[in-house]
Amino acid sequence: MKNTLTNIPIAIATAITAAGVPYITKAVADHRIKDVKEKMQSSIYFIMAVSIPFTVFLSLYAKPMLSLFFYKTNSSIEL
Repeated sequence: MKNTLTNIPIAIATAITAAGVPYITKAVADHRIKDVKEKMQSSIYFIMAVSIPFTVFLSLYAKPMLSLFFYKTNSSIEL
């Protein structure tokens, strides 16, 4: 159950990577290596800028968020 919330940063990184593949493929085909490097650097920077704070937040508030999203009426949630 606790892996559900920690997969969110991974999903964000995967989506950003998948969105950049067509641009990078076109740039490689056109021999624009400088554009490829810039796009990859900006993608990595954005992924880190989003994922690291989000992962820290989820680590600190995992139990309250799990209780909010996966509320059980007859038993408590164990982490």
